Amino acid sequence: MLGTSNPRASVNWMDYAQPGLALSGESLLEDVHQAMLQGGMDFAVVIDEERHVLALASFKRIASVLSAKYGQALFSRRQLGATRVHSRIVGAAQKNDEDGYLSVVTPLKHTIILHPEDDFFEAQRRYELRPVENHFDDIILVDRENRYAGLLPVREFNRLQHQMLLWQESELVERNHKLERTLEELSRTQEELITAAKMASLGELVAGITHEMNTPLGILLSSHEMIGSLADQMRGESGADKVGSRYARLIRGNIELGRESGERLSSTIESLRLFGKGDSETPQQGDLIAMIEGTLVLLANQIDKGVRIEKDYPAAGTAFLLCHAGQLSQVFAHILSNAIQAMKGSGQITLSVRRSDNDWQLRIHDSGPGISPEILSRIFDPGFTTKGVGVGTGLGLSISKKIIEMNHKGKIRAENHPDGGAVFCIDLPIRVEMLSGERRVAA
Repeated sequence: MLGTSNPRASVNWMDYAQPGLALSGESLLEDVHQAMLQGGMDFAVVIDEERHVLALASFKRIASVLSAKYGQALFSRRQLGATRVHSRIVGAAQKNDEDGYLSVVTPLKHTIILHPEDDFFEAQRRYELRPVENHFDDIILVDRENRYAGLLPVREFNRLQHQMLLWQESELVERNHKLERTLEELSRTQEELITAAKMASLGELVAGITHEMNTPLGILLSSHEMIGSLADQMRGESGADKVGSRYARLIRGNIELGRESGERLSSTIESLRLFGKGDSETPQQGDLIAMIEGTLVLLANQIDKGVRIEKDYPAAGTAFLLCHAGQLSQVFAHILSNAIQAMKGSGQITLSVRRSDNDWQLRIHDSGPGISPEILSRIFDPGFTTKGVGVGTGLGLSISKKIIEMNHKGKIRAENHPDGGAVFCIDLPIRVEMLSGERRVAA
């Protein structure tokens, strides 16, 4: 039968075959005429002893021969395959032999014969190539030994063609849908690549800036230390000189203020360096707590406005894993920025890190309004955003999901906390960590 998934290979012609009328070439014209008259057949198939198809017998031509003057007497007892008559008897319009005689049977010149291995499209091709003046439209079916197996009526073949058109139409619609989905995926991938390229360019820019800032910052800090030492020396030498001692204290106080500011700037530069650092193709040893702390430093401007950070995790230098540190820093920055925006810049974010047997489990809980169920199911979809046109690309969480699940073989999910607010849960496999020298953290 005609299948829906692969019609070319699934057509079984015998499912649509009718027996038709097959006659031996040795049959008498009178017997052939009676058999076709009783069966209401316009055509019969002429076969040999091994049932190989030889020709077609036309009821119209046989009737013309037998009804002609003296036709019954001359031809009724003659064999079907051996009888030839003059064209004037049958009034044949087709070209006859040079002597003016033609065979009673019709040759198979334009008849379509299908074998079991012929597919639907091959049958359709042959059917479309048949001459317009062809009077026999049915299709002859033969078996693998070329023996007559039946007839496929043209009306049944036309029905199959209609069924095929419906299948092709549905297949075309499905392929169009697949192409649309592929185009959307390519568009999202292009946007992600553009974002990744921007992040790479930003990383290079940040690396250059931090390098340029580190040198003068180092000089400033070193100068502060030297001036501080001179101030201490001056205060010691001034002894009871109140004015000198007072100036020395003022200088020391300003030096301490400058040193604190310099150290804060140095911490910010180091966080920028880690955030913008390009990742190698293979994962490297990374400190999870240091990445979180570095991200908080970069977001200090947003956090200082009214966001409290509650930390529930071990000290830096105790939570190691194999990872792409720059990518994980991006993930933390995306989630923390979204949390701050969800709280409208005021509230509390709780960060907790726990270790299971094989994973580090990071939970980021904000005190915002939470995530509605209809949004929760789509929050990681590429292009989905609640920030409005021109505000967000909808790629932050989508890229974050790929970074966690594809690049680190971890898990990320979002849920609502029973006490309110949203929680992002990130599980990162520890795998095997190699520390510098002979230090090693057990997996």
